[in-house]
Amino acid sequence: MAKTFYEPGRYWGTITRQRLEETKTGKAQLVLSFQVLGKINPADPQGELLPVPAQYNRTVFRVITDKTIGYVTDDLLTLGFTGASFQDFDEGSPNCCDLRNHEHAFSCTHENDQDGEPREKWSIARDGTGPNVKALDERAIRKLDAMFGKHLKELAKHLKELAKPAVTQAPPKATQVNKPVGAMNPEEVNREVQKTSDIPF
Repeated sequence: MAKTFYEPGRYWGTITRQRLEETKTGKAQLVLSFQVLGKINPADPQGELLPVPAQYNRTVFRVITDKTIGYVTDDLLTLGFTGASFQDFDEGSPNCCDLRNHEHAFSCTHENDQDGEPREKWSIARDGTGPNVKALDERAIRKLDAMFGKHLKELAKHLKELAKPAVTQAPPKATQVNKPVGAMNPEEVNREVQKTSDIPF
């Protein structure tokens, strides 16, 4: 019985399970299962998916060792994992960073098993290139503006106010307080008399 169903290439799939398990030799490994949705067209990677004979589930295994840790962390970053611990990868963890139902690109290659028979080997495609999501048309954008445009205007107004240069006020002019006559010297008294003599009656 053939152990290969899918041809080598890049495929688009939906993640269905994520687990942290132990291998038969006692090593920790990440296990990521997904459903194959279609094959990515090499001639048009962001176009329509090429159909596949059946949408079966497949699994990626990534053993965690000091030699593979760089690949493991790259895979986690590619998937968008934001957990604080490896335990957060497991779907049974209360703090699980849930990747299920996320779509991603996967790569299939063929290699020989212990009996020399070819088998599929799956990995996470690093660049994640796949079919484009549908862009919003102008009508949908106008609808968004009608519903939430006022929030954008308020934000723009607020940012405009923050961008204005601060207005600095000139310090008030000091008012000159006249000394009491008893505290003036003769010269200051004469000046004050001269001022009052100029006042018209």
